[in-house]
Parts: sequence; structure tokens; C-alpha cells
Amino acid sequence: MVANWVLALTRQFDPFMFVMVMGVG
Repeated sequence: MVANWVLALTRQFDPFMFVMVMGVG
């Protein structure tokens, strides 16, 4: 699922990115 790479991004990027990605996907 997309959550897999999403979690990896949140680890590298800031939590704000997580919200942005969640909104997109």
C-alpha cells in the first residue's frame, strides 16, 4: 500500500509532509 512509502517519507521529511501526502492520497 502507499502507506509503506508514506511512512518512509515521514521519517525523512517533516510531519507536515505526512499531512500533505495524506491529503493527496
